[in-house]
Amino acid sequence: MGAQYAITWNNNKLQKLDDFSFFRGAIDLSGNTLGLLSSIFNFRKNDDDSKTLFGVTYLQYFKGEVDYRLYRYLGGNKQVVFRFNGGAIVPYGNNSRLLIFEKSFYAGGMNGMRAWQARTLGPGNYNRSSIREELRRNLRNLDQLGELKLETNLEYRFRIWNNFFGAKLNGATFLDMGNIWLLRENELNRGGLFKFDRFFSQVAIGTGVGLRFDMDYFTIRLDTGLKLKDPQFEGKDQWVIQHLFDLGPFKRAYYDTHKPDRYGLFQFNFGVGMPF
Repeated sequence: MGAQYAITWNNNKLQKLDDFSFFRGAIDLSGNTLGLLSSIFNFRKNDDDSKTLFGVTYLQYFKGEVDYRLYRYLGGNKQVVFRFNGGAIVPYGNNSRLLIFEKSFYAGGMNGMRAWQARTLGPGNYNRSSIREELRRNLRNLDQLGELKLETNLEYRFRIWNNFFGAKLNGATFLDMGNIWLLRENELNRGGLFKFDRFFSQVAIGTGVGLRFDMDYFTIRLDTGLKLKDPQFEGKDQWVIQHLFDLGPFKRAYYDTHKPDRYGLFQFNFGVGMPF
């Protein structure tokens, strides 16, 4: 039982070549009504001292997220877009230690940090070599999630071909920066805690190029992302772009310490619609 509220500004201008700003803010609250009822009717507790309703633990949390974009028209079919996307989720009250899976933030994927596969970046400086190989194998496809998200994107869009098999062929170059973090220590995600004094070392940076096939009614998008700075490493080793021309030895060394995980500098994304 909860409530959600969202406000969107200038959504009708997103397909226009013009100078404008876009904003979307959202708030998600849950568990307050149940928390009040539990104090009145004295809900039962389970073994970890969490209150339950019909035998199921209920959760309380606050989540807020903002998406701000600045669009600048450069004439012709050229456009520059700056985007900031940030948010936080704070579990509290009943079972406040639990990170809520479907409400958590993730980084990577076709609409964010495009040089990383979705849910494989972060949190913070987390490196999967910190857990033993047997556990890595068992958790190989486990999503990497966080309670705090900060991300910025800069994208330059331009026209390549006005008539490409009946579609308009557009191109883009982009730069993505950001990550997700934990707000509390977690033994399985060492280095994932947000720290002001380590902020820059915890920020990932990626770049890339893309093709967009504009068919008026919808757009098919192909993006190729390239990792520049990966926060799972330390010091100058974070600048993984230095291995662009000697990728083989770097990938073999990574595999030796991260089995069964493998490393790739490039990430290919396919999507329908613009990333933002």
